[in-house]
Amino acid sequence: MSRRFTFAEMHRERDMRFWRNVIFCDEVSFQLFPNDRRNKVQRPKRQRNEQKYSAKSYAHQGGSLMFWGAINFYGQGNLVLVENSLISANYEAPLRRAIPPILHALGLRGAILIQDHAPCHDAQLVQNTLGGPGPRALPNYPANSPDLNPLDLVWDYWKTRVKRRNPQTLVQLRIFAYEE
Repeated sequence: MSRRFTFAEMHRERDMRFWRNVIFCDEVSFQLFPNDRRNKVQRPKRQRNEQKYSAKSYAHQGGSLMFWGAINFYGQGNLVLVENSLISANYEAPLRRAIPPILHALGLRGAILIQDHAPCHDAQLVQNTLGGPGPRALPNYPANSPDLNPLDLVWDYWKTRVKRRNPQTLVQLRIFAYEE
């Protein structure tokens, strides 16, 4: 909490000339059958085991897909499907594929990339990629700060829309995710 407060204090006086050059990026994971345990049911006494008060569950949530994306004041970047687990070697590829078109399309020079400091974001391989002639990472952005990244609101909205379509296979999940 103190790091977030310090970050906010440091950037409180920044105007739109600064924030227009910021690219917020993050990844999001979709589980086919999420088991978030948030489906609350009020059951009458002594009817706990009746079928109508039970929810279907899956041992491994049916699989998942991970996407990487970015937004900026001017718009959104391309959505990138992350095929493998997210380690630094796999995270570098979306950056190399997605960041240059974003910079070109938005006409950004001297862009600043905001990431949430997951271990794959801070790996040396990724830092070397960002150290080149592209955007620089904002060094003092506090880790685990979803309330500071507007992309998390986009992910939440997107996941809700995909979930409403009730995908039953990973292929459907991928199609619905791209359509939404």
